[in-house]
Formats: sequence, structure tokens, C-alpha cells
Amino acid sequence: MPPRFERAIRALSDARVEFVIIGGFSAILHGSALAEVELYGCKVRNLSLTDLLKSKRAAGRVKDLQVIPELESILEALEQKRSE
Repeated sequence: MPPRFERAIRALSDARVEFVIIGGFSAILHGSALAEVELYGCKVRNLSLTDLLKSKRAAGRVKDLQVIPELESILEALEQKRSE
């Protein structure tokens, strides 16, 4: 594991951040929009919020379905902010 990535993972863990890495090349092949951000000096690709919602709905697990209202609220707030 690259040292910068290891530091990023350690920092997230120390901050008690819960995260999941999903997507990758299969997401690109299936037309998902990937956003690239820099996190503690490492470039990280992640699904767009819209595609994350699609993924949660498709998974259909209770834990995924429970977070959908919160993710939809975040998406709505972001869309409102963009339209201002």
C-alpha cells in the first residue's frame, strides 16, 4: 500500500470515519459518473451521489435503504445550491 494512502486510511480511522470503497473500473464500464477528489494527498475516485443512490436502491439491504432519505436530502441541498 502506498505510504500516502496508508496515512489517509489511518487518519480516517482515527477520526472514526466509516467508509466504503465501491465502483472502480466496473463502475466506469457501466457508465457511472466518477468524481475524483484529493484526500490527504491521494487522488480517490468515487461514485457520484446520484449513482450512489442508485447503488443503494439496487442493493436493497436494510442498511442501504435506511440511508437513502439522508442521501436524497444531501442531493437536494446540493442541487438547490447549484441553482442559486
